[in-house]
Amino acid sequence: MEGYVAIFVSFVGIMSIFVEVSKIKLNPWGMLFEYIGRRLNQDVKKELDSIHGELKRQGEYLREIEMTVDMNEIKRIRAEIFAFADSCKMGEKHTEEAFLHIIDIHEDYEELIEKYGMTNGRISMDYDYIMGVYQECVKKKVF
Repeated sequence: MEGYVAIFVSFVGIMSIFVEVSKIKLNPWGMLFEYIGRRLNQDVKKELDSIHGELKRQGEYLREIEMTVDMNEIKRIRAEIFAFADSCKMGEKHTEEAFLHIIDIHEDYEELIEKYGMTNGRISMDYDYIMGVYQECVKKKVF
């Protein structure tokens, strides 16, 4: 009889590896493998956390660079529009292409100041003046 009990216990032990027969979700092998997996992967997890932090810092740095570039572009466009308006006020003649270029960069300027919630000051007055000169040139067909 002892032989049958030993065989039965051995059979149940072997089957417990492959079959889960309980309403209570208790899987000792699953818990063991999960523990081993966590231990084996803890260095990888630390490295991934480190990489995630570095990527976040890089993203912030790139946003700062983007803002710096945009602010420099705003200043450049403003200077170009002011210079063009001044040259128009001095009576200097410009080609239609030069006027169209100012119109294009003014659109870029408007997009940039809207992106950063800025207001448009003196540029509006000078741009309106440039557009008046441009409309006169178009009417008279003189560039």
